[in-house]
This record gives sequence, structure tokens and C-alpha cells, in this order.
Amino acid sequence: MRPLETLDIQDLCLETFNNLLERHITWFVAQAGLSTALAQRRYDRVADLIKQFRQIIKELVENVSMHAQGLGYLMMDLEPNPEKGLSIFVGDTGVGLRKGICAAYNFPPRSDVHAVSLALEMRTRLRFRKKGNGPFVSGGRGLERVGNILARLKGQLKVRSGTAMAEFTPAVTLEPTKVHKNLYPIEGTQLHIFIPTTE
Repeated sequence: MRPLETLDIQDLCLETFNNLLERHITWFVAQAGLSTALAQRRYDRVADLIKQFRQIIKELVENVSMHAQGLGYLMMDLEPNPEKGLSIFVGDTGVGLRKGICAAYNFPPRSDVHAVSLALEMRTRLRFRKKGNGPFVSGGRGLERVGNILARLKGQLKVRSGTAMAEFTPAVTLEPTKVHKNLYPIEGTQLHIFIPTTE
């Protein structure tokens, strides 16, 4: 996919997010924890929260556009009730996480389970990063950046690729809290991000 197409898709997804933001502004204000903040700090915290959500969307769209090989999706759903929250679903039909890491790093994951388990820890493998040009050589760190934002928002992440899925709670640890193996095989990578409603 050409860079211009990626920007167009990012713009479309950000426009969808803006519509979601407009309809549910009270949820985003509550997520920023503004009940005791001073007036200026309130604006700063809302702006920072919105910037973080926009960054998540940009990173995910970039991942899909680089790895989708022509087919990918991004969907957002917000249920502002307690025990609910914001869900972002992303998927592509690309090579999958294991082959993607093999293409970008001199560090082949042993299995799909190993690949999904590494999703938030690629920074620790920087010394194995391949040099050169190509769509995979510059990749491999998008999920890590998303994980850093989710840690601040107390969000959760599920990463599904090949025959495995890993569940993460980045505010607690960058290692998976649960790993599922021997699942039916899928092409590409699927993500589910969940940010719970603040009570």
C-alpha cells in the first residue's frame, strides 16, 4: 500500500473517532479523571487523553496498511456503561506476526505462541533488527507503542496470529497474562483493544 493511501485511511479512521468522541464526550471526560482537576488542567488532560487515543488509531492503521496485503479492517465500539468501555478491533490478512518478526529481525520466534507473546517486548530485541529498506524492516514496534499508551489508560490487549493468542494488561506487565495455543489457524493478525469505563 502506498503511503498516501495509508494517510487517507488514517484520516478516515480519525474522522470516525471524532464522531465517536462527539457523541460520547462525557465518557472521555470521565476517563481523563477530571472531577477534582483545576480548569486549565482539565483541558490539558482531555487533550492528552484524546491525543493518546488518536495515536493508538494511527499506529493500528499503519500496521494494517503495511501488513494487510490488500485486506484489513478497523472497528471501534463504545459502551459507556460500567463494566463496559471502548473496544477497538483491528485485523489484516498479511503474513502474520511470526513471519513479520522473522522478516524484520534476525531473531526467529520459535512458534506462533512465542511470536504473540513478544508483541509488546520488541524493544528488548533491537539488537537483532535487520538493516535496510522494506515494509517489515521499519516495523515491529507499533504494538509496543500501543502497549505503552494502554498502560496509562489501564487498557487490555489481545493479539491473535497463526494458531495462538496472547492477552496483555500493560499496566501490570508487558508479558502476556494469558496465552492460548493450538487454536484454529488464521492468516494475518487480529487485535482487540479494550479500555474499560472508569468508575
